[in-house]
Amino acid sequence: MYKNAETFYFKAVTPIHAGTGQDLGIVDMPIQRESHTNIPKIEASSLKGSIKQQLLIANNGERVNIERLLGKDKDNDKASIISITDAKLLFFPVRSAINVYSLITCPFVLKRYYDDLEFTCTNDQNRIKLSNFIEQLEKCIPLDTGEYLSFKDNKNDEKMYLEEYEYIAKNPNIELKEKFINSFKGTFEHLLKENIKRVLILSDEDFIDMVSMYTEIITRNKIDIETGVAKGTALFQEEYLPAESILYFIALAREEFKESKANNGLNDLNDLNEFSKFLEKENYFQVGGNGTIGKGFIKLLKV
Repeated sequence: MYKNAETFYFKAVTPIHAGTGQDLGIVDMPIQRESHTNIPKIEASSLKGSIKQQLLIANNGERVNIERLLGKDKDNDKASIISITDAKLLFFPVRSAINVYSLITCPFVLKRYYDDLEFTCTNDQNRIKLSNFIEQLEKCIPLDTGEYLSFKDNKNDEKMYLEEYEYIAKNPNIELKEKFINSFKGTFEHLLKENIKRVLILSDEDFIDMVSMYTEIITRNKIDIETGVAKGTALFQEEYLPAESILYFIALAREEFKESKANNGLNDLNDLNEFSKFLEKENYFQVGGNGTIGKGFIKLLKV
């Protein structure tokens, strides 16, 4: 049983192609998405494999300990101590008429995020804070299609242009909005820093439309090294989660089995702290395909 958990955040430094293989849809090689929402994600297996590979390369002298935490590639006779969840999308970048781009999210994503935080929370006071935030969020919504909520003082009917769409500022009760913004900033200020001004909350429907339509689509070709022309295949398209996307995942730790626990004297909390220290030393990782052409580089955000 997993007893301790911690949430980790990262930003896409370059576009990420965590793919699902070839597809017969509009895009030949789409990215991974949740089947029930169509929101992009990164599978835990892809993420864990990338993290493990980077840690092994950077900490070769710690191979035994890293494999103890994350499992062995070969002859593995037991499960790893650290379990990693899928990386879920928290903020998605879209082109904006101001600030170059905006980071959008929606009530569904935020409520799910706070549910996940509650799952990892061991402090009763923090649980109360989470409950208060969700309560404030629910009072500020629902947002209608075409409305947005931001973290600056909006004039009535202030317009915002995202991609080619126009959005109108939602103006809930001033006192209510102030409480909501303060609770939000208190949570994300350390994470977003100067980017808090970019954050916009859209309706669930608008958010799903944006993450479905405005990922990066890159058309590629394969050139024959001898002839210099296309090699046997037509153009193909790859989908990418854009740079500046912010995602999070949860790492969970369990106690080792009895026969091995006695050998190291560690417990699940120590193991989780050790995993965190390994991550903090690296900062940058490569996830997904096309790393040789600069894709998939992510930066861990310090919390």
